[in-house]
Amino acid sequence: MGYKVEERPINIHEIIDAYKSGVQVEAFGSRYCSYDFPIKELKYKDFVMHFDVENGKLLQRSKTTMTEIREGLREDKYNWMWKV
Repeated sequence: MGYKVEERPINIHEIIDAYKSGVQVEAFGSRYCSYDFPIKELKYKDFVMHFDVENGKLLQRSKTTMTEIREGLREDKYNWMWKV
């Protein structure tokens, strides 16, 4: 999708610092061509972060792409779909 991606372990304090500084944080879980699951709230100790799950552009784009692949409307370049 054109995003620069970095796969690495992250520390909860990185997320908290980004959240506190006003950086737009989107949090969601995804698995292959499965559905994406937004994370609306994340709590660490006494600090609670609320995420805007309605307007997340990355999440919405990911969901659309995965749905199109699953429904055969977009090419499956990575062979995620298997016929059973």
